Amino acid sequence: MGRCGLQKLTFSQAERFFFLDKNLRQTTIDQYKYFYRLFSEYLGVDQPVDAITAQQVKRFFKWLAHDRELSAKTVVLAHCALSSLWTWATDELGCENILKGIKRPAFHEKPITIYTADEVKRLLQAANHTSYERADRTIRARRHTALRDIAIIFTLLDTGIRATELCNLTLADYDQSTGRLMICAGKGGRDRPVYAGKRTQRAIMRYQITRDGKPTDPLFAAGDFDDSHLDRANLLKLLKRLGDTAGVSGVFVHRQRRAFQQAMSQRHIRLRKRNHFRKWGLLPDALVCYSRFIR
Repeated sequence: MGRCGLQKLTFSQAERFFFLDKNLRQTTIDQYKYFYRLFSEYLGVDQPVDAITAQQVKRFFKWLAHDRELSAKTVVLAHCALSSLWTWATDELGCENILKGIKRPAFHEKPITIYTADEVKRLLQAANHTSYERADRTIRARRHTALRDIAIIFTLLDTGIRATELCNLTLADYDQSTGRLMICAGKGGRDRPVYAGKRTQRAIMRYQITRDGKPTDPLFAAGDFDDSHLDRANLLKLLKRLGDTAGVSGVFVHRQRRAFQQAMSQRHIRLRKRNHFRKWGLLPDALVCYSRFIR
C-alpha cells in the first residue's frame, strides 16, 4: 500500500500501524490505548485520519474535562498521546499534524513534599519491627521481610530508581564492588547505571547473605519463600503499609525521587559535574539521594 493509500487509513487502522511501528513500553502502550479508545468513543465513527480536524480534537479535550470530568493533568496526557500519533502520521502517512496548532492544556502540579529526617527514621523503624497486642502487653517483633524492606527504602532514596525498574532488577544487575545497579530497558527503553551509597550497599548485603540466589534471580524477591520478582503493585502496597504504620502520609516512589532531587541540589554539585553524570546516565530525570541519611 503506497502513501496515497495509507492516507485513507481510519483512526483505528492508523492506531494499529502506529503501535506496530513504534517501540514503546507496555505502560505507555496501555496509557495511549486508553486515550485512543476515548477519542474513538468521542468521534462515534471511525473516520479517516486525514479527515479529522483540529476543531474536533479541541472539542475532545473539552469533552474530557467537562463531560468525563477528568483532571487537567489527565487531559495533558491525552494531548501527549494524540500528539505522538499525529507526529507519526505526519511522517508516515503524509497527514497534516493538526496537534501542532493546539496548545497543550495548562495545569498546576501539586507540589510533592520531601521527607524529613524523622520521617525516614520512622519508615525504617516500621520496616524493621512490628507491634501487636497480646493480653495486657504490647509485643514488638522483627518483621520477616525486614532486611528486604529496609534495603528497598534505602535503594529508592539513594538512587532515584523507578518502581518498575526496582522490581525488574536481578542479582546480575548489581555490582557489589562498586554499588552499581544496572537498569535495563528503563524509561524510553534505555539502559543506565545508578549508584548506591555505602549504607545502601550494606543494607543490600545484609539482605542478600540470607539468600542463595542465581544471577537471574530478582534482587528484591516477592517474599522469604517466594523467589519471584516483587511486582510494582505489591511494592506500592508495601510502601503505603509502612507509611501507615510509621504515621508518614504520602509514601510513594515518586516522592523518593523528588527527595533525591532536593538533596542533590542542597549538596551544591557543580553544574559541570552534574552534566557529566547526565551524559553517562548516572543521574535519573529526578535526581535522588538523602545524603544526610545515606553515607
